[in-house]
Amino acid sequence: MAYRRPADTADMARRWNGFTSEQRHLFDAAGLPGSLIHDQRLFDYFLMHGRIEDGSDFQTSHLDHAQWSALDQLVEKYVTQFYDPGVSLGPKPE
Repeated sequence: MAYRRPADTADMARRWNGFTSEQRHLFDAAGLPGSLIHDQRLFDYFLMHGRIEDGSDFQTSHLDHAQWSALDQLVEKYVTQFYDPGVSLGPKPE
């Protein structure tokens, strides 16, 4: 017997893959690690905490103005297309 993901899980995965494909330029412009593109749950965690706990020590405090601007655009598009996971990215660079 073959395993099949529930339709809503498969739909969410398709939506996430479409979103990351369409917005790849913003992921790249923001300097976000590839792990965020491949895992929506990790991306949600990043949006909620402003950092990634995967040993990379990547956090929003390391972003410059241009990267932060790209991240702002990406977050706006994400919240519009999916939901707001409780965005709390920390202070913007001065």
